[in-house]
Amino acid sequence: MLASGRVLRQSCCAAALAFIVFTAVSAGESPDDVDHVTKSHDRATRNGDFPLGIVRGDPVPAFAAGFSHVQEAVQAPGFVSGTPYPAPMPYQHEVRELRYFSLALAADSLPRARDDIDLFDPALKIHLENYGRAHVRSRVQSPLDASVQRWGLDNEWEPPLRMTPAAQSAFAAWLRETYAGDIAALNDAWGTHADAFSADLVQVAAADDAWRSHPGAFLDWYAFASEHFLQLLVAQARAMQAADPRARGVVHKSTQLTLERPMTSRTRLFDHGRFAELMQPYGGGFYGIDMYGAGDRQAYETSYIYNSMRPLDGAAGHGVLLTETNTHGDAARQFASTFWRLLGNGAKGLMFFTHGNAAAARASDWNRYAMRDPDTGRYAARWFYAARLAATIQRTENFWAQAVPASVPRVAMLLPQRDVLLAEKSTRNAAEGRFAYARNERWLVYRWLREQGYWVDVLPYARLHQDALRDYDALLLVGAEHLGTEES
Repeated sequence: MLASGRVLRQSCCAAALAFIVFTAVSAGESPDDVDHVTKSHDRATRNGDFPLGIVRGDPVPAFAAGFSHVQEAVQAPGFVSGTPYPAPMPYQHEVRELRYFSLALAADSLPRARDDIDLFDPALKIHLENYGRAHVRSRVQSPLDASVQRWGLDNEWEPPLRMTPAAQSAFAAWLRETYAGDIAALNDAWGTHADAFSADLVQVAAADDAWRSHPGAFLDWYAFASEHFLQLLVAQARAMQAADPRARGVVHKSTQLTLERPMTSRTRLFDHGRFAELMQPYGGGFYGIDMYGAGDRQAYETSYIYNSMRPLDGAAGHGVLLTETNTHGDAARQFASTFWRLLGNGAKGLMFFTHGNAAAARASDWNRYAMRDPDTGRYAARWFYAARLAATIQRTENFWAQAVPASVPRVAMLLPQRDVLLAEKSTRNAAEGRFAYARNERWLVYRWLREQGYWVDVLPYARLHQDALRDYDALLLVGAEHLGTEES
């Protein structure tokens, strides 16, 4: 096994294939099919096994370059006041071979700013469910229905921890249940002297510096609020899938900012390991995340998501959908060191941001990171690398869609989210400010292990049990100081 590669197998085959081999012909394919990208692309867009697309832009050149998927997102602020949900636009039917990742922007359609929403308002769950159902029904009852490949929730909704009266009351009740009414046990965990499970306890847990002064309290507050928010998303996903006669999967566009960057993780509610577990019945085999950058860090993050959501029995048909990704740096470097490696770490779909948007400001992300200049139409180098990647995947699409890790010696390492939440930012990339990674940059350990020839899987807390760990030769715990009783 190459130090920088991975070994994969198809679930139906006993033989392992080296990751470096990209041109294997799937059963039933003729060499002529493999040699003609257009034929392979037509097959890919029909079965949708491996989504390849762009987030926004002109779909015609994207389709010609080998991309089969495009995102559509509906923000309907009038829905709250009774305005009928908008139907798809006529232009969406022009390229019928395209497949749509169709987002219901329920939170963005509310009157107040998304970060000001009270997550504990009972009316919010009702709105999310109703909006999701209306979105699905508006597409199911239109010609676009045949082109929708999967549904989506709000774009990058990872809300802040907000202290509202409803949150305070609910948190006090949660603490009383969690600590079985034992206030002494809470005081021992928090380092406090509280005499009752009152709403005032949130003042300690939600203080700006609580992660330093009262880490136990802060971790409880985060776990409580995060679980509540994730359950709201699951409720919307469940409602959307139930409204769809074909029960297509629902994918949330989460972000890598809540993986191992302490400053953004502390201010944005999201537990990826837990959400992957909750969404297994509704995701259609996919977990969505917006991921940028290049190199082993992205392989590390993809491995974590994949190992959070894949079934323990090794069944095929599960993987990570990068709902936004791009090359902010050198195109050749990123495609060589990132996207090819991600295929061996559980990536099963790529949505590139973005084709370019002439209506957007030149300095905006829509054009600064675009595949082409929106004024001249001239394509950047990343466009050609992306098109070649798409063509190569399509030539062996059935393999990449069904491949799962082979049974070879490997090691596991934990991504300890609780320790990330309590971490100082790294001094290696302090200039990145709130986007800096944690002081213990575990992905550097991951990279070193891979360079020594090890197969490394990154795991969530939920996989710290015998059934999940039996296939590993070792488990690495880097700065994992906050494990629960059942995890240690």
